[in-house]
Amino acid sequence: MKIFYFDTETTGLQSYKHAIIQLAYIIEIDGAAKECGNLLIQPYPYDVIEMAALAINRRSLSEIFVPPFITPQEAYKQLISVLDKYVDKYDSQDKFYPAGYNVSFDCDFLAAFFRKNNN
Repeated sequence: MKIFYFDTETTGLQSYKHAIIQLAYIIEIDGAAKECGNLLIQPYPYDVIEMAALAINRRSLSEIFVPPFITPQEAYKQLISVLDKYVDKYDSQDKFYPAGYNVSFDCDFLAAFFRKNNN
């Protein structure tokens, strides 16, 4: 079994208009942790940023637009590269199971992130 444990930190609560600014993950395959990562991601220019959300994340507006935060395009490229190591995207039976605390929230944001990157 392939499990993608992940958690997001965001600029608000609505995936269609707010952004992921941090994506931490662990990939587990058949009970063994294979890889973990932590992406710090700049919002797209059109994403809404709620100052209250940044305060909860202990981040500042100026901080999220400079390194070590990377562009959303680069974060997407890195994430796809990791996922492609473990899943054959052309095999409908070879998929990850998403897992985490309140994972439906994170899944919504991850799906929106993929859509924003034309996937």
